[in-house]
Amino acid sequence: MAKSFLSGPGWRETVILQRQLPMSEMRTILYTRPGCHLCDDAKVLLERHGLTVESVNIDDDPQLVERFDTCVPVVFIDGKQRFRGRVNEVLLRRLLGRIEK
Repeated sequence: MAKSFLSGPGWRETVILQRQLPMSEMRTILYTRPGCHLCDDAKVLLERHGLTVESVNIDDDPQLVERFDTCVPVVFIDGKQRFRGRVNEVLLRRLLGRIEK
């Protein structure tokens, strides 16, 4: 029988704590490369919405180049890929609204 991710002690507290994290504490990774204007736009947009962005140059790691070569910018927020190619501001606001509640 499969175990639910909502089972076990403390799951409610974990969900509540995740919702209470300020946006500046959400781990936000922007996979980018030099000369990428969409990457620059994405960083500005993410920061304007209160996120602290950790930029990672994919050209420094052959595995990242293989994974994201033609797709940058790629944005991960709290370990989940949220955007690829362009950050949609409407979707970002919706996402952040859900996370804050």
